[in-house]
Formats: sequence, C-alpha cells, structure tokens
Amino acid sequence: MIGERIRYFRKLKNITQKDLADGICAISYLSKIENGVATASEEVINMLCGRLGLNSEEAVNEFDGGLLRVLTQFKGNVKNRNFSEAEKLISELNDVIQESQSQEIRIQYDVYLFGLYVFTGQVKQSTIQYQKIHQTSIDLLSQWPQIFFDYYYYLSLYLCRKEEFHKAMKCNEKLIGLMKLIEISEIEKGRIYFNQAWLYTHHRLYFQSIQVARNAIESFEAEFDIENLLDSLILIGVNQRRIQDYYESEKYLKRALQLSEKLQKTHTIAITQHNLGYLYSDMGRSLEAIDQLQSAFQSAQLSGNELLCLIYLLSKEYMKLEQFEEAMEWCDKGLSLLNTYPYREYHYHFHLQYMEIRNVENEQYEETLREAINFFEKEQLNQYVVEYAEKLANYYYQNTKYKKASELYRLANKARQN
Repeated sequence: MIGERIRYFRKLKNITQKDLADGICAISYLSKIENGVATASEEVINMLCGRLGLNSEEAVNEFDGGLLRVLTQFKGNVKNRNFSEAEKLISELNDVIQESQSQEIRIQYDVYLFGLYVFTGQVKQSTIQYQKIHQTSIDLLSQWPQIFFDYYYYLSLYLCRKEEFHKAMKCNEKLIGLMKLIEISEIEKGRIYFNQAWLYTHHRLYFQSIQVARNAIESFEAEFDIENLLDSLILIGVNQRRIQDYYESEKYLKRALQLSEKLQKTHTIAITQHNLGYLYSDMGRSLEAIDQLQSAFQSAQLSGNELLCLIYLLSKEYMKLEQFEEAMEWCDKGLSLLNTYPYREYHYHFHLQYMEIRNVENEQYEETLREAINFFEKEQLNQYVVEYAEKLANYYYQNTKYKKASELYRLANKARQN
C-alpha cells in the first residue's frame, strides 16, 4: 500500500512526520495515510512523494513490502546486537536482495551486513563487505543520514579491530558531528563518546579523553547503563591520574568502586582497586596503595598486563617502605609470571627492581637501564624514560662519569616535558 511505502522512504531519508506533512496535510492525517487508515488524494500523494524526492511511480516500483519487513528485522537485530537472530535472516535476504530495484535497499543491506560482521569479529568477511561498500556505494551514502551514520559507526569499530587507531579516531570524530543530524538513543551516544575517549587515551590525548568520557557518563546515566557507566568512570579516573589531577582521579575511582561493590561486580571491583592502588602509589601514600593492591590481588580477577602491573607496584611500595623481604617476594612472583605473560615492559621493570633490592649496581645494571630507556623511548612511555634515565644518570654521577650523567639528566628533563 502507498502509505507503507511513504513511511518507508520517509524513515530511510530520516525525515520526521512533522517535516514531511508541513504545508501539505496535518501530521495526524499523514499518520493515518502511513498506517492505511486514510486514503489520500492523488494530489496529496504526489506532493508527499515530491518532498521525499520521488515520483509516485518510483514509490510503487521500488518498494517490496515483504522484503522491507525482513530487512527491517535484520537491521533491528544488528543494531540491538541480537546477532543469532540477524544471522538467521541472511540466507532469506541474499536470495532476493540483489533482485530489488531499489538502490537504497541494496545499500542498506550491505551496510548492516558489514555491521554484523564487525560486531561478531568476522574480520575476513568484514573486509570483503567494507571493500564492496567503498567501491560501489560510498559516494551515495550521504543521501540517507541514518545509514550514513551507522556505516561510520561500524567502520570505526572495524578500524579498531584492525588496530588502525588514528583512522578510527578520525572516523569517530565524524560520527560525533553526525549525531546532531539524526535521532539516536542515549546508549548509542554514550558508546560513541566512550569509544572516542578510549581512542584519545590510546593516543595519549588525556584532556580530550576526559572531556568526551564525561559526555559518555551523562548518556549512560540517563539510560541507567551501569556496565558502560563504570567503564567511563574508571577511564576518567585513570586519565586524571595520568595528568596528575589526583583529587579528581580519586573521586571518580571511588565512585566506581562504591557502585561496583553495591552491584557485586567482582572483576570491576578488582580493576578499580588496582587503579586506586596505582593512584596512591603516585601520591606517595604507600600504605593505602598496598591495601588496595593486596585486595585486588586476593580477588584473583586480574591477569596479563594488569596482574604484572599490580605485582610490580606492590614490590615498589614495599621497597619505598624499606621492607625488602616483602619487596623481593613480590618481585619474584612477577619474574616467575613473565614466562606466562612475556610483556617486554615488565621484563625491564622486574629485572631492574630485582637488582635494586639486591643493591646490585654494576655493568649489568647499567646495560639493563640503557636497554630499558631505549625500549620506553620507542614505546613513548615517557614516565619510565624519566625514571630510568634519572637512575642511570645517578649511577654515572656516583661513578664520576659526569658527562654521561649530564646527558641522561637532559634526556629525563626532555621526556618530562613531553
């Protein structure tokens, strides 16, 4: 029926009933036309089609109600992340989609199939679908704001999976601009803001990340999306520590901890305790740092990089307190875990920590510091460049190698400014 077709093309072009009906008919009358309750005159139909950029013949010929209903179900399942239900519809759609005379329908299917492949981690199929869209449809997508927006959302996630983070960040910036043009849920807004905050963090743009993550928090709070809210609180807390705004960092991390404990989310509790321990370590509050880090360790919720970081921090804090036996105990734990989690960063941390606890300052210590500085310079982890450059400078100074010491102090100051 013509009303169903008008509704289809109106939604496809992201036009509201108010805008379509303006100057043609009442909004309530348009609603009745779309729902088949009222039969409009040929003049009204022609005017509505004209505003949609169609003629009445196109509205009839380019529309298949049955196909649209299946495609709408498929699109809804992808957007709502009901992936198993979406996959059940693929074979049915593949049989008829290419026969459709509607270019919009074919492009719409390609975009949401791309989204399904991205969400479900099917990298090869995602790449094939991306190339197909890029070669055949990319210049046409801007005609349909909703499809255009969803395509760039899926593209951002796809680029993250491929670890093309700079491209993903630029793609997400475009998405945030497009949000003003279409209607999307607060949860969708929050996810886009959070993804951008994470990408800014990856590029060490901490101030920008904090600003965007606050937008994410507003969206997640509006929809009571606790999981994503917790992730956003922790991300802000971590980045506030990185820019040395310790008061704000503690505020966000404590809020995350209180909410996690209330909801009994054990993994999130451990993550937050770990980050509070890291914060207190940076603040020189060793006893509080140890308390939080010990709690996180006892939960047995952490692994990999997070677990190595936690153990290294515990060893450091005991070292600061001159409790060398406890420091060595945790250092030995870290060294033994390097076989399971061979992170190069912690290879240097633990081996240097071991030598310092044992008060070993020899050529091996010098060489390991040199290797560590070179590694952290390449990784652009400037806080460790500062730490180890200053340690090596002190070593040279104590051994009356003043020229080398001066070079290392300059390197540390340069890294501190970056």
